[in-house]
Amino acid sequence: MSGKEKAYDSPTRKDWIRTFYTFAYISLLILIIVSGIIRYFQAPASYVEESKQEQSSKSDEKAKDSSAIEKDPTATSLVLKPLAESPKAKIIFEHVGYFLILLFIFILIPIPLLSVKRFKFMTLEVERESQAIEVAKNLTIQQDKFGLLSYWLKEDFKSLILEVERDNTSYKDFLEEMLFYMRDHYKNNWDSHFEFDIVTETKFKKNYSVPKLVKKSLPTAKVKGIGLPINKENDRYIHFKNFMIHTIHAEENLLTEEECFITYVIVLKSYRTIFDEYDGHLVSGLASLTYELYRRYHTSLAIQEEEDVESEEEIK
Repeated sequence: MSGKEKAYDSPTRKDWIRTFYTFAYISLLILIIVSGIIRYFQAPASYVEESKQEQSSKSDEKAKDSSAIEKDPTATSLVLKPLAESPKAKIIFEHVGYFLILLFIFILIPIPLLSVKRFKFMTLEVERESQAIEVAKNLTIQQDKFGLLSYWLKEDFKSLILEVERDNTSYKDFLEEMLFYMRDHYKNNWDSHFEFDIVTETKFKKNYSVPKLVKKSLPTAKVKGIGLPINKENDRYIHFKNFMIHTIHAEENLLTEEECFITYVIVLKSYRTIFDEYDGHLVSGLASLTYELYRRYHTSLAIQEEEDVESEEEIK
């Protein structure tokens, strides 16, 4: 993958801005909660700032009004007045106000919402209108993938590949060129970008750098027989990659007498492209087709060499 293509697939400035805003919102929310808890437990149960003189001057008035309050209590005297005079209640209301302001800013600058299909808070609901369009687009792409596989199986395409790949001597070289073709088709037709590697099973297990979950999925991929998608849990995690792995057991050195069977692991990886079973079938079909073309090519070379030897002997 070229530097330009890799930069496209990597997190962009917009992704970093979204990450910053999300981090800022979460940090402010935690700060509001922690501040509220600390201030709540540090606040006194009631204000005791009145001086003794003020208490004595008001004691007579309270004594006069106490009988009236006891006889005819109201909601204001029983609920609202104690809440208004309670420092703890004021702290709670103050931090609820901070939370509502933060929520308003979150809605006003909805950068984190760009990766959220639906957001709902109480009676407020925001839903992306492009969701249905994305679903229809994905269905079309999935149909196109089967069409691409059908095109690969045509003899015209096979003949074209054999003409282009006549200088390649190993199956890995054939496979690499076919994966380049697949990568370019994804980029040009579906605006999907990915990188790929072809490594031996031994290197994949020991020295290849991928997450542990991907390495642990190798036995499952071998049993499944088609490309195995291993996507990140949430596509909003822009700094993690999606993976797909597929294994194929191939015979190298077809033109020599020594047998050399190698198990290759094909690894597709992308920050943005989400792999599915359709991609798995496509990679599996591509690997099998490449092996067929590789064997056909070298078989034709062997036949050509035998014919050349026979013609030379006849001339002699």
